[in-house]
Amino acid sequence: MVSHLQQPFFRAPLTSQLVWLIGLLIPLALHFWTVNRLSVNMPFMDDYTFLVDVMVFQRGGHTLRELLDILLAPHGPHKEHMIVFARLAALLDYLAEGHLNFRTLFFVGNATLVATALLLIHMAKRAGLSALHTLPIMFLLFQPQYYESTITWAICALQHLPALFFAFFSFYLLTRPSRLGFIASFPIALLAVFSNGNGMAVPIAGFALLLLGGVYRRLAVWTIFSLMVLLLSRYMSSLHGATVDLTNLSHPFRVLAGFLLVSGSMGVLVTRSLTGLSVLGVCIQGLLALTVLLLMVRLTTVRSWLVPARTWLDRKLPVLRKASFPLSTAIREETALFFIGCYVYTLVTLLGIAFARSIGWHYSLLVPRFIWFATVLVVVGYFLIMQLLSTAYRLRVSTVFLGISFVFNLTAYTYCIGEATTIHKSLISDLHNWRENALLVTMPSNDKQFDSYYSLIVRDAVREGVYRLPQPEFESAIAHPLVNNYLRVVEKENSFSFVTRQLDELTIDSDKLPAYMDDACLLLHSNQHTFVWPIDQSPYKLAYYLMNGKSQPAGYVATLYGDLLPASSYRLGILYKLNDRWQSVYGMESINVNHRPSPVNAAISLLPAQRNTY
Repeated sequence: MVSHLQQPFFRAPLTSQLVWLIGLLIPLALHFWTVNRLSVNMPFMDDYTFLVDVMVFQRGGHTLRELLDILLAPHGPHKEHMIVFARLAALLDYLAEGHLNFRTLFFVGNATLVATALLLIHMAKRAGLSALHTLPIMFLLFQPQYYESTITWAICALQHLPALFFAFFSFYLLTRPSRLGFIASFPIALLAVFSNGNGMAVPIAGFALLLLGGVYRRLAVWTIFSLMVLLLSRYMSSLHGATVDLTNLSHPFRVLAGFLLVSGSMGVLVTRSLTGLSVLGVCIQGLLALTVLLLMVRLTTVRSWLVPARTWLDRKLPVLRKASFPLSTAIREETALFFIGCYVYTLVTLLGIAFARSIGWHYSLLVPRFIWFATVLVVVGYFLIMQLLSTAYRLRVSTVFLGISFVFNLTAYTYCIGEATTIHKSLISDLHNWRENALLVTMPSNDKQFDSYYSLIVRDAVREGVYRLPQPEFESAIAHPLVNNYLRVVEKENSFSFVTRQLDELTIDSDKLPAYMDDACLLLHSNQHTFVWPIDQSPYKLAYYLMNGKSQPAGYVATLYGDLLPASSYRLGILYKLNDRWQSVYGMESINVNHRPSPVNAAISLLPAQRNTY
């Protein structure tokens, strides 16, 4: 089953080894520097689940049954999957630190990303690739295009990143010849299944891997294991009244279109055309399907399956007797099966995303946390292709791909880091706004049902000591503002409704802002409160595009939620960071927030402010 290949991973001059080490460490160091700079110890969206879990755990008797009830509780709007590892990491962090620290959770999730990269590099080494051949994946895996899963959303960092590592590690153990490795793959696979919404892709990929490897006894055991996992999953879901939306079964072409779109979603960095992204998805999936097919033909088991067909063709078409198919150098079946298993897992995941998200509108397929899986598809596909190539072509292809991945990495940092910074500013704004009036600005832009609920969770978590709300570093700047009666920062105003939410866009005149500043937020001061609202300074504006499908000019915008702000007249100011020091200044403008009955919940109007009242 296994071809023994020369493994010249580090048989290279010292200069090449230094180049590899530098190329490995630079994207890694830059990535963790970004995580450390932008992650905030403040929950975002579904992260409030962890606060509830820890409070339930603290109030209980800490028995094994209570712990299992927390870990195995279904998650999601339809309670359709479990997040065992994410809940376990949150509880362990609480026990270790005495309170929940969301920054710690980000580093835990990103540590599993490093483990995945090292596992892929290890398998590339076993496949006969050199160290320099593995460099491109570092620039693709460690970049901020999928920032939700690494920087801003802790629950994504503890689902998508660890589940991928557990899945790939289980495939690695399945390809090992030892019985111990095969047995060890079961608990790892079980953890992968119950740690993310794409868990059932693990049994499917493992089945394909063992089938192609021709290990039929192990295949039978794995099939029994998969059926037991499926039954357990359905049983746990039924206990909590889980529902599954099967609407898209009657819309296969819509699912297919969504699948191709999400497969090419990395291209959203350079184009917003859904057609262009779908064409890119067709190219990627077509190339990888052909690559996997050619690799399968090289496997011993598959070749034995094809013997009857080849014999029949030889009789019907004698010219085929002279044909040979020298596709590449010898492959190592163990690594080929591993990467095929990883490919099937990613393929099934993307199909699942397309099935779940194509029900609504296709723009939701382009959110950063789903782009993560498209990135993994490209990384796995690169290693599949490299195994097919002869030694003479590997260096050329890897050099070209390294150049592409390096440019992609730079482009992602240029454009996507602004999106992550906007969410970072929203979270640090929440640190102040919640203390001010239990207000949270990191709420869904289309739904109001969680506005009070999340705020009450923070209140209870702080009261019970399971969470310590950090003190924002800009409080002293807010307390001692400057006043410039000639400052007018709002260039344009645009109010509109989005589902149940009333939004008000204030386009900020960047020319009126202080020069050379780093970050900026909008200040809203009334007779009773002072609120901080993030200004989107990103030239990328992907979040705005995904919200309504419209491209927005690369300007500075503050999108206010009129139904969140208490009704009042607010004087506008700017809170900005210059040379690592926060400063604030109020200008001449003010806005009126007036609440109205549904369907329009609030109206915001811009009007000149009275002269200096400070």
